[in-house]
Amino acid sequence: MKLNSAETAVLVCHLQTDIIENQQAIGALLGAEVTRRNVVGEASRLLEAADASAALPVLVRVAWRADRSNMLVNIPLTQGAAEMNALIDGLPGADFVADLARVPGEVVVTHHSPNPFHGSDLQEILQRRAIKTLVVCGVATNMAVLSTAFAAATLGYRIIVVGEACSASSEETHLFALETLGMLAEIVDIDDVITALSQRAAA
Repeated sequence: MKLNSAETAVLVCHLQTDIIENQQAIGALLGAEVTRRNVVGEASRLLEAADASAALPVLVRVAWRADRSNMLVNIPLTQGAAEMNALIDGLPGADFVADLARVPGEVVVTHHSPNPFHGSDLQEILQRRAIKTLVVCGVATNMAVLSTAFAAATLGYRIIVVGEACSASSEETHLFALETLGMLAEIVDIDDVITALSQRAAA
């Protein structure tokens, strides 16, 4: 595969404590598959490859005010997060997990709705860097990754999804989401992405 790293951003979605580690929150649903598939390790490899090249590493997080005034409460998933008191901005549960690689060139984007472009500065950041290609990974494959791909597709981006760096509540759900994503994005092996970025960096 070919990538112009100067026009590429690597988006890592929702590798946050409440989502993948906290067994009293969403981690009870998603954590086991994240661990089994080594999603944090694979996403870290992508972030490090992006930072070593001219690509833009972007960490995407979801978080809400303590009073939930910026939450869409019409969605069952967000209703569940509210009931679990999860993902409150400024509290440890909304932080990225400690094992996720942090790189000097990273940009952190916080959003509050299923569409990470809505109500955030993500589009402005990407436009400022003249980004044309998004490499997307994270959790869950059937939620954050899928919603990011749908939104990015309507904005005209080339979308690449790295299946090894994604997971859902089960392998079956993950694979079904990848099948859907295949109509919006290129589903690419992680080593191919890293190789494409490193070749550009070496050039």
